[in-house]
Amino acid sequence: MTLKNSVLALLLCIILSNSGCTTPLPVKTERGAAHQVSAERMEQFNDWKFGLFLHWGPWAQSEDGKIWRGQSRDGELQNDAEQIQKNLDLNKTFNPVDFDPADWAALAKEAGIRYVVFTAKHHDGFCNWDTKQTDYRVTHPDCPYSANPKADITKNLTDAFRKENLAIGYYYSHTDQHHPDGNWWWRHLYHDPDFVTKFPKRWANFAKFETEQVRELLTGYGRTDIFWFDIEWPHGDWYGTAYNNKVVRKDALDLVNMIRRIDPDIIVNDRGTDVLGDFATPEQQVPDTGVEGYWEANITISNGGGYWYRGPDSDYKTTPQLIRMLVDIAAKGGNFLMNIGPRPDGTFSPQEIEGLKGIGKWMNLNSESIYGTRRSPLGKLEWGKCTAKDNKLYLHVFNWPKNRTLTVPGLRSTPAKAYLLAGKKPLDVSGNGLDTFITVPKKQPHPVNTVIALEIEGDLDVETIARQDSKGTVELTSGKAELSGPTIKYFWGSGTHHGGYIQNWKSPQDSLTWQFRIDTPGTFQPQVNRVDAADSGEYTISVNAKTLHAALKADDKIIASKGKQKIRQSSPTTITLNKPGIYTLTIKPKRIDNENLMMLKEIKLIKTKFNN
Repeated sequence: MTLKNSVLALLLCIILSNSGCTTPLPVKTERGAAHQVSAERMEQFNDWKFGLFLHWGPWAQSEDGKIWRGQSRDGELQNDAEQIQKNLDLNKTFNPVDFDPADWAALAKEAGIRYVVFTAKHHDGFCNWDTKQTDYRVTHPDCPYSANPKADITKNLTDAFRKENLAIGYYYSHTDQHHPDGNWWWRHLYHDPDFVTKFPKRWANFAKFETEQVRELLTGYGRTDIFWFDIEWPHGDWYGTAYNNKVVRKDALDLVNMIRRIDPDIIVNDRGTDVLGDFATPEQQVPDTGVEGYWEANITISNGGGYWYRGPDSDYKTTPQLIRMLVDIAAKGGNFLMNIGPRPDGTFSPQEIEGLKGIGKWMNLNSESIYGTRRSPLGKLEWGKCTAKDNKLYLHVFNWPKNRTLTVPGLRSTPAKAYLLAGKKPLDVSGNGLDTFITVPKKQPHPVNTVIALEIEGDLDVETIARQDSKGTVELTSGKAELSGPTIKYFWGSGTHHGGYIQNWKSPQDSLTWQFRIDTPGTFQPQVNRVDAADSGEYTISVNAKTLHAALKADDKIIASKGKQKIRQSSPTTITLNKPGIYTLTIKPKRIDNENLMMLKEIKLIKTKFNN
């Protein structure tokens, strides 16, 4: 470190110490990106695990989850112009007289929430704070609520949540339908990549507007923990050289650098920030295998899409669904940002309150198994999920074993002790060098998710390869495969795009390989499940020295649908595995007719016959 940098670091330490932070986090990140927040700070973020997303503003009056103008790419309006203006004029009737941020914060605290992300500005451009950049704001006389002492919603909400010691984040949409230079998109999630080139002055004007608004939020309301952007930016100037092995837009770099100068410990998400973002944000989905690195799933407590209030007849997820969703996300190494859309009067729906309180009751007994944990080190579990912390595994049991024996497959470590987390009742535990067995009570203590704490001696030793389930089936998911070849990739998904499949299978040298264990030998029927697409060709499946040949057919049956993702299944001839032990399966192309062989989801080996 140079003398200049040492002095700057010392000054930073003094400043942070005077502000109450006695152990400042390093500005330099260990993740190899100088413009990202430190790894230590991201570990803090990952420890929080459970956040509250609040989508609220004038659009709550519409009972419509759609909050975009609806321009086509050529600039023509997809929706009626009068209706569009009516939607944008909702600020003139926005008067949430029952808004009490202290109630919101208390409910969040009761639920076990650790941080909040609030919509400071959504796509319509309406600002929930006292911005100096536009009149389209909650404190302007056009909005009836401006006369209320709590008119600066962002300030009052921030103060209330800080009082409950919760971390604060602001949501900010990169697009702005109200700003004359901010509506450069033609459909939700799609933008005009040539906007900057065609209208450089308009883009410069809008980029300056956004920069100043972000600066206001980060300097006007105290310490900010998270800045949560939404929607892509149009392509601005590009750096001529790659940064962190990827090209970065100068606009994004300038914006992120400004944020870092204000506070180097602010955590920034990945939308419109290129590779400079600190965490990924899968939307309305829990990726099959989680996401590499830091990530957060933002999912609505309501069903049917849309993050805003959808009216009194809306359908909501149940408390059991929410508890298991939180556990599933934590078990895959992520955070759960649960979205609530308050009613136009400023109150939560009864179903939202019920969900928050229900999670809170479970968390009061089991929060140790969520906060500060990391992803499961175990393979697939038939009975539930697992989270981990230090030398302890937390076994989240959804399906209680009828034979009173809970098997932890592949856990070869020596068990020290096991007990019910709620109440600390000890349980008998043993192992055989490959699996661990816990004797559990006859009746499941918690009807949704009973947590068993399992402490181990020494280092963790786990066999994570696929195993047969109770029916003899082996499930080989694409996210667990070893990839080989010049083009093949695994796509976990992004935003609202559900992934969990292999893509770019373009080269004859591309292949996937799994290892798996057979405990009960027999004859197996392979099932190759893929995302429905215009793929065509032939492939081979090899298990040790045995090879099967099969072709992809357009009329292969559809076995499942997940949103727009339809799953087709092909079934090669059967294969017999005569002995217990570890096997290796490899799938590779024999002929690729189109650009991509297939988007493989998984291969299942269904046992059709047991050996005598």
